[in-house]
Amino acid sequence: MDRRSVLRFLLALTLGVSVAATWTEDTSVGGAKQWQLITSSSDGTKLAATVLGGIRSKLVLFSVCSLLSFCDSAVAQDVIAGQTWELSKRFTGVDEDDDLGLHLVLSENGQRLAIGEHYYVSVLDWSATSETWVQVGESLTTSDIGSTISSVHLSGDGNTLAVASYYVNSRSGRVKVFELELTADGIVAWIQLGPSLDGWSDAQFGNSVSLAHDGLTIAVGSKPISDDEGYVSVYKYADSQWTNSIHYAGAGDGTFFPTAGVLSGNGDRFVAFKDDNSFSQGTVLTYHSPSETWSYVDSITVDGEAAISKDGNTIVGNYGKVYRYNSLSETFDSTRQSNTYAVGSGGVSVSSDGSRVAMGDMRFGTEQKGRVLLEQWNTDINEWETLMVVNGDEPDDWCGYKVSLSGTGKRVAVFSLINWQTPGRIPHTRIFDEIPAAPPPSSSAPSPPPPEALVLADDESSAWRVSVLTALVVSLLSLP
Repeated sequence: MDRRSVLRFLLALTLGVSVAATWTEDTSVGGAKQWQLITSSSDGTKLAATVLGGIRSKLVLFSVCSLLSFCDSAVAQDVIAGQTWELSKRFTGVDEDDDLGLHLVLSENGQRLAIGEHYYVSVLDWSATSETWVQVGESLTTSDIGSTISSVHLSGDGNTLAVASYYVNSRSGRVKVFELELTADGIVAWIQLGPSLDGWSDAQFGNSVSLAHDGLTIAVGSKPISDDEGYVSVYKYADSQWTNSIHYAGAGDGTFFPTAGVLSGNGDRFVAFKDDNSFSQGTVLTYHSPSETWSYVDSITVDGEAAISKDGNTIVGNYGKVYRYNSLSETFDSTRQSNTYAVGSGGVSVSSDGSRVAMGDMRFGTEQKGRVLLEQWNTDINEWETLMVVNGDEPDDWCGYKVSLSGTGKRVAVFSLINWQTPGRIPHTRIFDEIPAAPPPSSSAPSPPPPEALVLADDESSAWRVSVLTALVVSLLSLP
């Protein structure tokens, strides 16, 4: 930025006037973006701007941390939908090999987060008092599970954590479930719940794991090396044991096999995925109690990654596919066309009631910055509407490789993997929160009187402005 631009910016902050100029966000904050300046506050602490491009314009407010350096806490306002979100936290790995966020799950209320990578997973609690994430218990590592971590899931209540490694015992695979407990020593710790779940020879058991809301039902996906049949096994916990309630197998015809399984929050419905290398077919099954049997519900095209709501009535897959259960026809109906806003492959997540979905498109754009779409179901028009778009910071960011939406739909975690062909860049995870709407003013309570303002006479005001401007000009002329 040249001296003239700097001077115009400082003049705007000093005089409180609007300046038409284009600014570049500090790249140390997370990548350069072109912001079209709207106006600034008279006290110089706030800057309002719009960023142009993409599918819509965004209004963004910045708090000035230091001169010409923007905070990493932008507030994004989606003008069309009227929802406001803020970037509340950014997690970054220690180096380019630390894929922190590769495993990423928010609890139902969004106050607990499981986050990890190949070699460890940590669970954090949000502290509203300190406005920081605080670790709960010790991190679980490869020594706790036996090998590289392949899959992680956190129960909706946040008290149960499943950790899997399909590399254990020459890719037989193993899953361990841990429960948060207060030990006799008064220490909060993750204690194993029941025995370990082990696969068979070459099963790659633990290719995926999915817990019900209470953590007492788990679905485990297997993708055997030696045959074309994959499996999804569902276990229920009781009397200190995990009991298998279904072992769902693929067709074994060399084309189709389940590659994963996701379980609804209530534990009564799950989806097993079959893949023929061109699309993924999801088979939806429902559990019946007290007969303890599973029955077929429907088949849907999900294309890779998928998630199912807590009530089991909404399923979201890659490429913008969303299905909602029709109780009249007892089938899942497609409710979102993939060309509404075209979405590619990446992580997907859904709120507990199925009213909000988050869809990653990790290779979006010619520069593959990636993005995540957060959408909400509008019951008045029976369509999905976009609430927010999270874009990647820089080329090859692969934003949206993983995404997790809290059960309330008011907090979303977004992981950027970074293209491995781009050395020197560190993967990172960003947390976005919905800002609560301000309550309407009470008509019964009288408005407080405005604070007394410092009023300067015309000559005093002019002298103050001249002195400030003189100091600014002198400072600028002294710049190298």
